[in-house]
Amino acid sequence: KSIAFFYRTKKVEDFTAWLLEIHAKMMAVNKKEDLNQYSEVLGLDSERIPRNWAASQFAEALGKAWVEYNNESAVVTMVVQAEERNMYDQYWLINHLKESHGVMIIRKTLAQVEAEGLVLPDGTLVVYVCCMT
Repeated sequence: KSIAFFYRTKKVEDFTAWLLEIHAKMMAVNKKEDLNQYSEVLGLDSERIPRNWAASQFAEALGKAWVEYNNESAVVTMVVQAEERNMYDQYWLINHLKESHGVMIIRKTLAQVEAEGLVLPDGTLVVYVCCMT
C-alpha cells in the first residue's frame, strides 16, 4: 500500500517525488547520516535550536507501556490514514521504539484493523500480520 501511495504522489508533485526517491534510496541502503555535518557550511548552530522533547517522550511512554503489558509477542499498532502524509515522523517513532526498546510497530489503516483484526472475549485486539521486519 505504501508503494502505491508513493506512485500516486509522484504523479502529482515533482518535488515530493524527488524527496520520496531520495528517501527510498536511503532506506534501501539503511543510510544514517549525521545532519550536523553541514552546520558549518550553512552557518547553523544546533545548540541554538530549542529542544522539542514531545516526540522522544511519546516514544518513551509507548516503550514503557509495552513493557508494562508484559507480553513479548505484543506489537504496537499505529493506526494511520489511508493516504498518510505524515509518514516521516511515524518512521522516526517506529525506528526509535525498535532500537531503544525492541518494540515492533505495525502500521494499519482503521479499515485494515477492522478487516484483519479480531477482538477476543477478554477484550484483547489481535491483528494478524503476515510478516515483520
